Amino acid sequence: MRSGLAWAAVVIGLATGCRGEWPGGSPVSEPPAAGARTTCDAAQLRLSAGPDISPATGQNPEAIRLTNTGPRCVLDGYPAVRFTDPSGSAIRFRLSQSGDQMVTAHGAHRVVVPHGGAAWVVLNKYRCDLGNHARVGEIELGLAGAGRIGTVGPDSAGWAYCGPGDPGSTVHISPFEPRLLAALRQH
Repeated sequence: MRSGLAWAAVVIGLATGCRGEWPGGSPVSEPPAAGARTTCDAAQLRLSAGPDISPATGQNPEAIRLTNTGPRCVLDGYPAVRFTDPSGSAIRFRLSQSGDQMVTAHGAHRVVVPHGGAAWVVLNKYRCDLGNHARVGEIELGLAGAGRIGTVGPDSAGWAYCGPGDPGSTVHISPFEPRLLAALRQH
């Protein structure tokens, strides 16, 4: 009799459509309802530095967490990224969305971020073998055409501009991802 009640509960749950969120509002792979296609607004997202990532030789990965303080919304694509030196002057890195040793090469896709949930971005650059031209003071993230989210300071002293044409002057950027591991290159 008890197993019959358990199966009835499963059938009712499937028929009524169980919510696809884990406790704590973590994003899941549930497709959003038609009305949940609202694009995240920069003002509802808060940046924080993610955990340290063990780098491959010569690499300087930077994990950034974007926490949603507003209603459920969708991020799609790549963040707008700007770098400044300690005095606030812009540093003109070459930006790449192609992936590298640390950053996923997977293309952009929609990420549903519930209230209190997070999305992730990973940035990576190679070291400056011929010397630093400008040290990075802040990394600023924004939404393309929708404003500035905020800034974080790089965790690694290896974040510096190496000069034009140097491999260390290219920054690889992940798309928005629902989990940190998804933003990293999987070996």
